[in-house]
Amino acid sequence: MVDNLQLVQVATLRRGFSNIGMPLKDIHWFTLKGRPAQTGPRGFEKAVMDKFVVVATFSTDADASVKLAPEVVEALRALANVTWQWNHTWKNSNGVATINLGGRMPDGRARNAVVVRHRQLTIEPITENVGEEQE
Repeated sequence: MVDNLQLVQVATLRRGFSNIGMPLKDIHWFTLKGRPAQTGPRGFEKAVMDKFVVVATFSTDADASVKLAPEVVEALRALANVTWQWNHTWKNSNGVATINLGGRMPDGRARNAVVVRHRQLTIEPITENVGEEQE
């Protein structure tokens, strides 16, 4: 369980799963609509913005790999190479891991990476941003 790990990058995660026979099986995305602006305590207006959600499912069946359009691969790499403000990772009761990233920081400098090592999700400190092609 990782709770509120800050300044995170996942540049090598997709390749790490693939290297252990867990290819990307499905990817889809959707928008969660935010609520209209609300007035909070002390009269400050608080806007709740839309959330853009990307769901990537990896399979334990090495032959289940999905064929991705070039523009989807490019979008995935852009999301993987960006720094995220925070990360929560946990294992669900059915054994499936969930990696939740939020607060995209296109100009941020990551300090931590979520990676696959020895068939486990681990966190490693990083000193420079690492591209997916370096895994």
